[in-house]
Amino acid sequence: MKRNLFLLLFAMSTFLHAQDTLRLDLATAKQKALAHNLALRQTALSRLAAHKEVYEALTQGLFNVQAKAGFTDNITLPEQILPGEILNKPGEFIPVKFGTKYGFNTNVSANLLLFDANYVVAVQAAKAYEALLKGQEKNAKHQALNAVSMAYYATLAARESIVVLASNLSNAEKMLEDLKKVLASGLIEETDVDQMLLNVTRIRNSLYVANIQRELGDKMLNFQMGEPLHTPLVFQDSLALMWDLAVQDAPSWYEMPFSVEEHGLYQSAFEQVRLQKKNRLRYQTAFLPNLSAFGAYTYAKNTQNFDFGQRQGWFSATAWGLNLSLPIFSSGNKIISIQKAKINLDKSKLQLEETSEQLDLQMQQALTDYSSAYASYTNALQNVELSTKILRKTELKFNAGTANSLDYTQALQQALSAQSDKIQSLLALLNAKTKIENLKQNINN
Repeated sequence: MKRNLFLLLFAMSTFLHAQDTLRLDLATAKQKALAHNLALRQTALSRLAAHKEVYEALTQGLFNVQAKAGFTDNITLPEQILPGEILNKPGEFIPVKFGTKYGFNTNVSANLLLFDANYVVAVQAAKAYEALLKGQEKNAKHQALNAVSMAYYATLAARESIVVLASNLSNAEKMLEDLKKVLASGLIEETDVDQMLLNVTRIRNSLYVANIQRELGDKMLNFQMGEPLHTPLVFQDSLALMWDLAVQDAPSWYEMPFSVEEHGLYQSAFEQVRLQKKNRLRYQTAFLPNLSAFGAYTYAKNTQNFDFGQRQGWFSATAWGLNLSLPIFSSGNKIISIQKAKINLDKSKLQLEETSEQLDLQMQQALTDYSSAYASYTNALQNVELSTKILRKTELKFNAGTANSLDYTQALQQALSAQSDKIQSLLALLNAKTKIENLKQNINN
């Protein structure tokens, strides 16, 4: 019974673990990043808030109506002192109470802004701010794609390193066991065994580091996708497949025209200039008058008795009018505000120019990095082939007794270094490709 229960729990645990495992290819990783990346979600919420601010600014100048109602119970009426001459009692002062015990009034008022240049500029500024955040959201989208791609390639590279190191470790451990047997027969020196043990230890340490890098890479990728950090990942791609994609479709994106003006960073900087122009205009309009209209209707009753249900005693009043406000003197602070706004506008123009030049430099750097990584990778392929060939021949000589342990160690280190260079140069190639795509895909997205 206990055995069956254990098997059931084990099966359930395996099933739930399989459910939690995420099977990935690069396209799926990008889709998840666009949907769940935390920084991208925050940027989208900021843009949505800016969209609401546009409507908030619009409502400030629309027709608005307000209703009020009030009830008063004068427990003690206030007294006023009147001169006696009014009541034919000269020389005396007579206290008199004014008002009624109860009062009830209702009021409906309406206001409409007829002219306010500051209101118009405020609406335009809110729209410019929304456009600014749209550009930032667009750039954040491509930054998220860039980050998730690089994290994806990095963890693939770590896995490839683990495979290479594990294979070499297995061969080295087997050779170490064989050497121990030969040492027991007295045909080799103990130094040869110690040298091989040193090789095994080095490879084992490198494998340990590669596993740590893989775990960290998985967490980084999960973070970029907006997934829980410890979600197990299963990859459907390999570095070899990524190499094919990086080379085969290169002409389609390598030759794609690059327009700085269409890039999200440039658009954000451009909208920042527009926003600063609106800000300066807002201070300039402070010298203009504003005009508004109002209307009001009042319905009230004052009585000594609580008889508000009766129709008698109620009176109404209706009024409408215009309010004109004209600024005359402000001690010069408005002029200073305009000057500050002009300085901020000049700064934003310089920032726009700097952004344009930076994007051009980034594209040139990315293209250079791609060409350099491509050359490094093709050389690394040749080095892997040569170093593997040398290692095999040296291993045969070592087993035959015509090469010593130092010769074998040198050949092994050359092979491991060449394989590591191959992986790192391919990773650099893929990262350079990703940077180029990140710069150029802003044109159409």
